This record gives sequence, C-alpha cells and structure tokens, in this order.
Amino acid sequence: MAEPTTLRLVLAISSALKMNINHLDIKTAFLNGEIPENEQFFCSPPPGFRVPDGMGWLIKKDLYGAHQSGSIWAKTFHAWMHKHYPQYVEAGNERCVYVMQESEELALINLDELRGLKIEKNGKIIIMIMKTDDMLITYSDNARELVDSFEKKLNNSFEATPRFKIEHYMGMHVLYNKQKGHSHSRRATPREWLYQSHGSGSKFGR
Repeated sequence: MAEPTTLRLVLAISSALKMNINHLDIKTAFLNGEIPENEQFFCSPPPGFRVPDGMGWLIKKDLYGAHQSGSIWAKTFHAWMHKHYPQYVEAGNERCVYVMQESEELALINLDELRGLKIEKNGKIIIMIMKTDDMLITYSDNARELVDSFEKKLNNSFEATPRFKIEHYMGMHVLYNKQKGHSHSRRATPREWLYQSHGSGSKFGR
C-alpha cells in the first residue's frame, strides 16, 4: 500500500493545485478479496461444525488474519480498477496510486510527459490512493461528477462509507484552506487522537 511520504506528497500537490480532498473507507475490505484459482486456502472450521478427520474448509474469499489477506485485496482492487477505469494510470512504482487527467477536449493527457505542476486550462484531474481499506481522493472542481460516478460504481461492487472532506487521515491532522491554496498536515496530538477515537462524551475526550 501507499507509503506515508506518498500521502504527504499528494496532499502537497492537491494544495498547490487547489484541489478538493476527500476520503472514504471500504467496509470489510479483505472479505472482498478474490483468491486466485491457482491458489488454495484451507482452514479448520469454527467450534460447533463437524468435519471428518483430516478435512477442512476450502476458502473461496479472503479472510482477516491470513498472511496474504492484504496482498489478495490489493490484487482484487487493482484488477477492478483495470476493468472499470482503464483510463486511470498507476503512479510509477506506487501501484495503489491512480491518476487521471483530461484536457478541455476530454482527451486523456499523457502523464509520462513532464508538464510541471499544473492543470491544463479547463482540464480535469483526479488522484486516488488506496491504503488497505482507506481511500484518499483528490480532484479538481470540474471533476466532481466523475468522482460522484466513481463512488457510485465502487459501491455497486464493494460497500463503502460516504465520501467526506478529510480532516484526519492515517494519524495526521489536515488543515486546509482552499482559497489560499494552503494545506498543512501534522501528527495529531494524543488528546486529539483520543477525542477523534472515543468522542467528547468519553472520559478520554473530557
């Protein structure tokens, strides 16, 4: 999954280009993982289920706790993106970072060409990062409908939380002022983290 430095870089780029920064979660992400046909995964049944000695259950879907759960889910999502959104380009070695940029004429822009840190006039840009079950989505204002459509299709395949403006992400507190184009991220303080995790009504949030 994406490295912390990649997350900070995308936040910095989104700030410089005055992009929207949203976040959503894939619910029970690992359970959506499709185990490849050339691999077999067996496990013992839970207490109360009887099977003959020496037998077990053949698992067809991924499970939490398995050593390859993260890898299987990443491959499943990667295949889903290639099937439904082939226009999104993987960002170099970061196979869980996807970028799509269109010109005013709706033509896809070749991202391998060095163009500097800019958006074409009336162009659209979307950057998505999948980190385990957390998805960070940044996009230009005129790409909102594309992101809305993506979110709808995502929920047709996987159940996800509603998309919302980012404030806390992966232990970072994000401050964002779109008018000034300024974004600052820092590690949340222990009190902020406890407040976020347990709420103001708990003894931790008081």
